[in-house]
Amino acid sequence: MYIPPVGTSCSLGTKAQDVDAVLKTIAGTDAYIADDRDQPIMRLKRGNEWVKVVNLVDEHLREEKKEVIIAAHEKPDSNDIDVIIALGLFKEGANWRWADREIIIGQRGSLTELNQMIGRLLRDAPGKRHVEAVQSLPFVFDQTDKTQMRRSLNDYFTAILLSMLIESIISPLPPVCTKKSTPGDGEHRINYLREACLDDGQAAMVLEEIRHQVCDAFAACSSSVEGRSRREALRQIVTDVLTAHGVNDYHDEIADQVFQMINRRSAMLKRLNVGNVNMDLISDNPFGCFLQYASEACGIRTFQELRIASRVYAMQPFAAARTVVRALELNSQKDWYTYCGSGKKPDDIPRNPNIFYGDRGWVGFGDWLGTGRRANANRIFRPFSEARAFVHTLNLDSQDEWRAYCTSGKRPEDIPANPNLAYRDEGWAGYGDWIGTGRVGNRNRIFRPFDEARAFVRTLGLESQKAWRTFCKSGNKPHDIPGNPNSAYAEAGWDGYGDWLGTCKIATSRRRFRPFLEARRFARMLQLVTIEEWRRYCKSGKKPCDIPSAPAVTYKHEGWTNMRDWLGYEGFRSFEDAREFVRGLGLESTAEWLQYCKSGDKPSDIPSDAAGVYKDHGWISIGD
Repeated sequence: MYIPPVGTSCSLGTKAQDVDAVLKTIAGTDAYIADDRDQPIMRLKRGNEWVKVVNLVDEHLREEKKEVIIAAHEKPDSNDIDVIIALGLFKEGANWRWADREIIIGQRGSLTELNQMIGRLLRDAPGKRHVEAVQSLPFVFDQTDKTQMRRSLNDYFTAILLSMLIESIISPLPPVCTKKSTPGDGEHRINYLREACLDDGQAAMVLEEIRHQVCDAFAACSSSVEGRSRREALRQIVTDVLTAHGVNDYHDEIADQVFQMINRRSAMLKRLNVGNVNMDLISDNPFGCFLQYASEACGIRTFQELRIASRVYAMQPFAAARTVVRALELNSQKDWYTYCGSGKKPDDIPRNPNIFYGDRGWVGFGDWLGTGRRANANRIFRPFSEARAFVHTLNLDSQDEWRAYCTSGKRPEDIPANPNLAYRDEGWAGYGDWIGTGRVGNRNRIFRPFDEARAFVRTLGLESQKAWRTFCKSGNKPHDIPGNPNSAYAEAGWDGYGDWLGTCKIATSRRRFRPFLEARRFARMLQLVTIEEWRRYCKSGKKPCDIPSAPAVTYKHEGWTNMRDWLGYEGFRSFEDAREFVRGLGLESTAEWLQYCKSGDKPSDIPSDAAGVYKDHGWISIGD
């Protein structure tokens, strides 16, 4: 996590305030709890977990913090550190190969700096298959300089691409092997790094460290590198790294091979000074490119709004745009969209003028095109009673027939195609009333009181919600009994389909179970011995509804210990005797043990849940 430079628009004022805001965000609360603040790695409470954070912005214990990062980098897993917070130090500090996400807040001073930051994220590590980099882009809605915007976006994409090239994410190249002539043997290739190291593992580690140091030095284009040849600077880096790893042979030969390897890389453009690399990745409208990539990740609706807001400054005023469009003599909205797709529409005329000019003069497409046609919202329809009387004369029998009539071309213009909207507040009572069939929509029907309806349904003897749905489709359901009682009686006594049908089956999330001690007393009365017997009992249909099938989950925080305590069975063998018996079975794996438990051959005094039963009585592992 890179905080913004102090004094920029993204900063809260001071480095301490910025770090505090990051810690609050990680913890998910303003009143966060942090331990070990005086240590290189602090612990930050997030929910029920502790997040391990290294704060490099605070220069206290700087060297110790770099040492713990180096140690974490070398570890075989990522458990030592969760988050590193930095301003600029980490880009020149220790590597941390386990980083898989990077958040850069605010604009950075140069492309080289951004390249170094992203490069730190691309270090390879076991199991690391993808990384995520988040950079807050400098962007304002009145940005009309497309050339500058395109240049800025090119810088960001260039930094990411070159970082991937430098870190061998794209087209990685192996070390170069040198041809050497040996008397009597002819020429053969020698990998001097492999010859000098103890094994392939050490050679790979040394090469990785050399590559990182070379990339950092050349990408930064420091004065020390500028003042010497690249070959000489690389030779010194190679010597320093090899000496640190106890490798004393072939320093010059290894340096030459590494130099050849780097010279073959496309990332060597312009001497790896990425600030001088001209990669025009975005050659067209930068807004289009930005929105194309961002819409998928951040939400189509959000970026539609962003697109509209950003285009306000690039479009013609409404009156001027309408004059241009009317001159086209288009006849319909369909003609307009055909014209938009032809490629002839000017960029400063919006494709969706109803949205763009919605509050800046828009009346309708008839006004926009100059045809004079009005949208339904602007039309004057007959009064409701007159319109309904006219529709009754058509002798239609269904809503489908009404829709067919509306598309036939015979409907008068002062009769709305969507009467439910046009007459919503003027007497509308449903399509049955509108067409004259007398049928009433569900939401307008009068149903029986809940108790009476439930009493009727229980007489049907239905066993499931599926059976209820089948009954509803059969045509036998009375009209005053709702097909969706959960909606119709939501505020009038509804308590689930188990209650509605009389089966007493209730969704697990809504069940109310007995208190733990009372439920355990009931379970012990059953005199069951094993988990298998408990499971068979639960499936038998004899278990009361207020006794859970999975008591370990239900009573996890209310006194639960283990299944032996639940059933009240104390007759298991001692741990040593039970283990001796199980070892005598000659089983080879956990799968074989589970299969044996299900076979019916296991004695009742040998627990299936050995880990739970013997947790505090000698248990080590299933392998033991």
